[in-house]
Amino acid sequence: PTPDVSIAVGSPAVPGAPLVFRAVTDGARVHFAWQPPSTGAPPQYELLVGNSEGAADLARVLVPGTATTYSVVAPVRSYW
Repeated sequence: PTPDVSIAVGSPAVPGAPLVFRAVTDGARVHFAWQPPSTGAPPQYELLVGNSEGAADLARVLVPGTATTYSVVAPVRSYW
């Protein structure tokens, strides 16, 4: 005989959005910071960077869901 196995059927709850998101520049370095969502942390965050509002054509960065900061060096220009 095999041991009993329990499973849950259905979608897991969607985690909330990060809170108090902010970006600060220091020369060519950009520092992002946020607070974890109040309804659980996601497995990862996705930062999308675009040339204009609503665009995500310049970069897609995956950050672990346990992180609350991310820093990167970027050319000096305007980003969305």
